[in-house]
Amino acid sequence: MRTCFLPSGGGTSCNSWRYIGSEWGLAATDVKDGTKFYLEFADGFDYGSVAY
Repeated sequence: MRTCFLPSGGGTSCNSWRYIGSEWGLAATDVKDGTKFYLEFADGFDYGSVAY
């Protein structure tokens, strides 16, 4: 998965892909409160995203 941020100035900035696996893991750290972001998931040909 990776975390993609939506800066107030426009555009998108995504972190590198990281393997989380079947356990709890951190998608991103040191993110300021109020930051807009979404998560992208990929597993082979399966792909999806989640917005918060």
